[in-house]
Amino acid sequence: MKRPTGLRGVVGTPVVTLAVVAGACLGPYAWYMNPDAWPLALAGPCVIGWTANANAAVARYTAWKRAWDSMGPGGAAPRVSDRPAFKVAVVVLAVVALAVFLSAHPDRPGYAPAFNWLMGGGTCALVGWLAVRRFRSTARPIWAPKRREREAEVVSLSVRAPLIRVPDLKGAYDALPEHCWRALDAH
Repeated sequence: MKRPTGLRGVVGTPVVTLAVVAGACLGPYAWYMNPDAWPLALAGPCVIGWTANANAAVARYTAWKRAWDSMGPGGAAPRVSDRPAFKVAVVVLAVVALAVFLSAHPDRPGYAPAFNWLMGGGTCALVGWLAVRRFRSTARPIWAPKRREREAEVVSLSVRAPLIRVPDLKGAYDALPEHCWRALDAH
């Protein structure tokens, strides 16, 4: 698999993706503040879509590289940033930090409406997301792996416990008949 190169490889990294998406999200706010900035509001979703595709390409390459490296001696340890709970915590902290910043300066022009949009839109998005998760028949915890990742495993465990009682090794040797012991002692 080829590594994403050029601008796509740089923009697809998690830190740059976060910065580009945050900047693109400011397009509607700029349009709200100045009606002549409407091209920024239209370009924002396009930039976010292209950035999401670049991030997905980098994530696919990183997952492939990690699987490739894990085949070697010692394997590859999972990185902290690949854990979904960590990603959720980063998003929550970013939203809380933005809300605290906006609420600390309500006297500045545009900060109070931005805070209201953040809280109102965030609440609506959270309620919608929770409703979809609640009423979907395949609901799963946020930190559980995605279905595609679980189905992509090459080997799946079919029998989780033995169907019949299996003796331990000492018990199995004790149960061997005498002719088996003679054959084992002969070699």
